[in-house]
Amino acid sequence: MTQPAGFWIETAVSSSSPPRQLLGELWTEGEIAVLCGRNSVGKSIFAVHLAEALARGCSLGPYPAAAPQPVMYVDLDSGSEQFARRYTRVADGAVVSYDFAEGFLRSVVEWDLPLPPGYNSMESLIFDSIVETLGDNECRTLIIDSLPHIAAHGTARNAVDFIERLRGLRDASGVSILLIADTSPKGNAFGTARYDVAGRASLRVSPIASSHLLRAAEGPPYAI
Repeated sequence: MTQPAGFWIETAVSSSSPPRQLLGELWTEGEIAVLCGRNSVGKSIFAVHLAEALARGCSLGPYPAAAPQPVMYVDLDSGSEQFARRYTRVADGAVVSYDFAEGFLRSVVEWDLPLPPGYNSMESLIFDSIVETLGDNECRTLIIDSLPHIAAHGTARNAVDFIERLRGLRDASGVSILLIADTSPKGNAFGTARYDVAGRASLRVSPIASSHLLRAAEGPPYAI
């Protein structure tokens, strides 16, 4: 069936309510977005600020947040000690930690533990754990930091299946998903370096939210 482009917009708008904006025009409810950037530019810190803003219902720079809501942050990039150091400081001889919102849910993965019976890949276990945690906490916003770790701990097929299952989760339940990914230099055009999402070619995706938005981030004051 072929119709003018405006027909599909009018049909979609008339058949459903408009999607809610999670953070202004930066991220819309029900989207799968990708935050890309080179190593060590602050993607994880930005993602934590974003999750905290959503959990508190406060703005992130120029982007207003919706009402406070639970946010599941799957941290595959930072160890517990690194995370604690990043959001802890010493003031007047006392250790002071940032007081995160109650709705900020941080999940970690024990990569070295053996897989439980019934699982043949870590990706399947992570996905099922995500689904269970989202349901238990009535959470509809998910951030995974970061995509290269999923690819590094399994085969390319496992990682592609993981992404496809996330897409199915979004389609079935309307969960909003943000994936963090690294970029690697790829050639040079007109004097400006171009960067592709790092990882196996089959995992390369187009960024929706770019790392230049890091400059607009405002959040926990103890971030390094």
